[in-house]
Amino acid sequence: MHQGAPLAIVCALAAAQPAAAQIATTQELVDAVTNGAPGDTVLVAPGAYVLTEPLVAQPGMTIRGVGPGPSILRNDPTQWCVGNAGLPDNAVDSNSVDQSAYLLLLGGSDNVTIEDLTFTSEGLHGAIFGNNADGLTVTGCVFDSFVWSAVRLFRLNDGLIAENFFVDAGGRAAVTSGITSGAIFLTFTNTTDIHSNRFARTPSSPSNFFGIKGRKAADTRIFDNTILVSFSIEFPFENDFRNEVFNNYLRGVVSVPKFAGGPAVGLGESWTLRNNYFSRTYSIEGPRNGLVVEQNLFDFSTEDDRGNLISVFGNNGSPVSPGPVAFRDNFVSNPGRGVFWSAPIADNLTVERNHIVTRTTTTPRTEGLFGIRLNANNGGDAPQLST
Repeated sequence: MHQGAPLAIVCALAAAQPAAAQIATTQELVDAVTNGAPGDTVLVAPGAYVLTEPLVAQPGMTIRGVGPGPSILRNDPTQWCVGNAGLPDNAVDSNSVDQSAYLLLLGGSDNVTIEDLTFTSEGLHGAIFGNNADGLTVTGCVFDSFVWSAVRLFRLNDGLIAENFFVDAGGRAAVTSGITSGAIFLTFTNTTDIHSNRFARTPSSPSNFFGIKGRKAADTRIFDNTILVSFSIEFPFENDFRNEVFNNYLRGVVSVPKFAGGPAVGLGESWTLRNNYFSRTYSIEGPRNGLVVEQNLFDFSTEDDRGNLISVFGNNGSPVSPGPVAFRDNFVSNPGRGVFWSAPIADNLTVERNHIVTRTTTTPRTEGLFGIRLNANNGGDAPQLST
């Protein structure tokens, strides 16, 4: 408020703000969220709030705890437990999702804010589900132990997911192949920031666990996160545009494959991976036209020989990956099995100004640092290149 504002204006503005509901019991929480008015602020006092069905947020509602830990939302597993039923969901069809398996539903409610809460469950698919919930903000929350995906969203524009902690927050279903889940699972996402989050799993959690998973994204930024799971980020299949992954600590793979590379776009017009710290071999999975990998640090143990730094899977009959792809200005401390390996033919590939330090690995290298099938005469078969 500007100093010296007339008292009448101050009073009018104060009156326009919805009153904050003070919550201390589960029933009060249900009433305030599900039956509240658009724009309400719901303040959740310390305590455990045990639910037997989903909450349904109203448009513009803020649901705020007192910090991660004290304000806990969870299910009563004796009355509400879904388990693996209905999984995996279809990944691209919101109607395939069992909405009764999530603690909080956004529906089509825009501009919902969720802050400083802890979500946990025994036997629920996730904490938050939304479809067409633009302007969603999720900050300062803990998501602990979910079967499928802690945050499962379709058609999100202008979202913010920041400063949260995800532990065992997905990947606990009995699904080992095909569609898999992530702590955050986004389908059709635009102009969204995901930053300053931490993702981890305990040793007892299944290994097929993704930090951030998505299907079709544009103008989305993933930055300043610490992702300590086997697959850090995966956005396969669809055409993605102008997405950035930067300033992250990534212990697992960043997978952005697109069969035959996708549409012809300029460098950086699909995905840019820059200024990240990668700590395990088999760091990046492609191909993807327009992909730029630059100014990253790849720091691998000599005992880590899980694969090549960049791997492109397929076979000799796979379509040519026409590029462009650039791998430039990176520092590689021990590239594992190799720097770049591609089974399909690769075209318009630039590798320049990288500093690569090789060391003797536990499993000696036999394939060379590069194994690339080059495109000869616009798709003609070319010999394997190993250098």
